[in-house]
Amino acid sequence: MKKIGEYFQLSIVQRTILLSTISIILIGTVLTAASYYIQGKLMSENLDKQARGVAQMAFSRFDLQDIKEIQTNHDLNSAVHQRILKELTEITKQNSNIAQVVIVDIGVNEKDQSMALAIHQNYLDIGMRPGDLVVQHPTFVKLYKEIARTGETKSSGIYRDMLGEWSSILIPFKDENGKVIAMFVMDMSASKIREDQLEVLTRLITVFTVLLIFFITIQTLALRRTLSPLKLFLNAVKELGQGNFSIRLIINRKDDLGRLAESFNTAVTNIKRLISKVITTAHQISEEQQKTGEEGNFSPDELIQNAIKQMNMIEDNYSNLKVFSKTLEQYSRRIEELTLLEERRRLSKDMHDTVGHVFTAIITSLDALPYIQDKEEANQYIKELSNLARKGLSDLRQTIHTLPVEEKEQTFVESCTDLVDEFIKHTGIRVDIHTEGHEHSMGYLVRSSLFRCLQESLTNAVRHGHATQISLSIKFLDDAILMQITDNGIGTDEIHYGFGLNSMSDRMLTVGGTFEVQSSHRNGTKVTCMVPFPKQLNH
Repeated sequence: MKKIGEYFQLSIVQRTILLSTISIILIGTVLTAASYYIQGKLMSENLDKQARGVAQMAFSRFDLQDIKEIQTNHDLNSAVHQRILKELTEITKQNSNIAQVVIVDIGVNEKDQSMALAIHQNYLDIGMRPGDLVVQHPTFVKLYKEIARTGETKSSGIYRDMLGEWSSILIPFKDENGKVIAMFVMDMSASKIREDQLEVLTRLITVFTVLLIFFITIQTLALRRTLSPLKLFLNAVKELGQGNFSIRLIINRKDDLGRLAESFNTAVTNIKRLISKVITTAHQISEEQQKTGEEGNFSPDELIQNAIKQMNMIEDNYSNLKVFSKTLEQYSRRIEELTLLEERRRLSKDMHDTVGHVFTAIITSLDALPYIQDKEEANQYIKELSNLARKGLSDLRQTIHTLPVEEKEQTFVESCTDLVDEFIKHTGIRVDIHTEGHEHSMGYLVRSSLFRCLQESLTNAVRHGHATQISLSIKFLDDAILMQITDNGIGTDEIHYGFGLNSMSDRMLTVGGTFEVQSSHRNGTKVTCMVPFPKQLNH
């Protein structure tokens, strides 16, 4: 409760900046955590694929008869052990990421120990010999039992022990009857993944810190300029309370603050008239008293009643002034709440539309990257992904800065075409564009609202609808602009409005338009956005 009391003692600007800062930090934290998780997952999958390929090539070097022989022959100096040791050493030399390769018996005893059949030189150097029982990591104990049952190749994923982080591939040796008799285990270092994740995390934190400082600076200047008339109101009320009835507020604005200033000046004028009337009445009473003293016909009770009546009038006007002061305070607090709410809604919508769209395109492209065989094509693909990420960062900066400026002059159809081309490039999904009529001149708010709805619809078609073909129709009618996005996705019989659909609906309501979503199971989804367009603007 004490902290809450201290919060309400701050100025309007300070409270607004504090809440905005907290909101941006929360959004930045969520985005940073998502990036950290996605990067780690992708790198882990790539490491696992690489390890599986290398392990299969190394596994093919060994002969099944040699494996059967070392199950009972543990003489390190024997020909079979020397031959296998040479192969193990050769494998680690050919790939620097391989830490060690061992061959162990498939059985695990009650102490979680397995027999080492053939071991790498690193283990020989520390005194370990074939036939020794080795305590296995809990991850391996579970995998040994599963492989003995299924006979399938397994990956350990990333695990940690006292020597670092590793990713291992386990391939079973099977006899002629298909029974698993031994295990080929190859360990690869995974510490590079954590290092790369920490590097990306550091960069993201740096970027968000710079953006946070810039945003707070811009918002502070904007709020001070917007709320500067409130200081004039407070000073005017203070001087009025001290008896300065000549005070006047000059605020040349047509908004609520301007009308409030006019009401304040009218109230001060009425008070001045009342005071003038009281002074005039006092002079009249004084003259009547002089006449009464001479003639003796004036009643003192009448003089008292007139004075009481004038005092009551002054008290009523003073009460009205107190109500006016209270109203001014409530209005100031309401301005703060509305300003903060509108800014948070705008920021959350734009960040959802821009960042969500870019992340969906990047993830879809990264999923397709492992299937590209040509190195030059893969490098070009990676370069395009880098440009897309930079564009997403630019969109994020533009959203936070609240600068509705485009890089080049484009029509609405050209902007939509560029967006669709970028979408096709990174998803491979076919998108047909159909336009009808002549494009109207439209304001930034209408244009950006329709553009964001198109962006979110394309993203939803891939993310939720799993569509393979999308159709975009833009019709410029005499009295409206009609945009429809239709896909052949899985569809749904029950449409639930989440953050994205609610944002699209709010955008259309803001510009006086309508928003509708139609969908059914296995029949795709159609999104319709229509904004009325007055005929007079055509002339």
